[in-house]
Amino acid sequence: MVFGMMPLNDTISIKRTKEDDWGIEIPNGIEKFYRVRVDYEAKEVALSVASGSETVISGAVIFVGKVEIFETDILSIDGKDYTPRLIKPMKDYGGNIVHTRVLF
Repeated sequence: MVFGMMPLNDTISIKRTKEDDWGIEIPNGIEKFYRVRVDYEAKEVALSVASGSETVISGAVIFVGKVEIFETDILSIDGKDYTPRLIKPMKDYGGNIVHTRVLF
């Protein structure tokens, strides 16, 4: 894992969600924009054999520093909406969070 300077060529928005009376996630109007790096060639695939389902990861977003993001949020990338599947803080040798990687 290389923690050098990364080009932040993309801008995405994160929309917060809340549950309505029926328990369905809906956007609550809070939207933040971030400069990020988007990689569509993520190598991670989670396979669930017991249920017979497969979760395919279509890409990864790399944020600079620690970002408050939840799995119920909506990522708006290039006009398409995605939900975060896995959120991983990436730390340096001192234990400080340098980047946050979100798989979608």
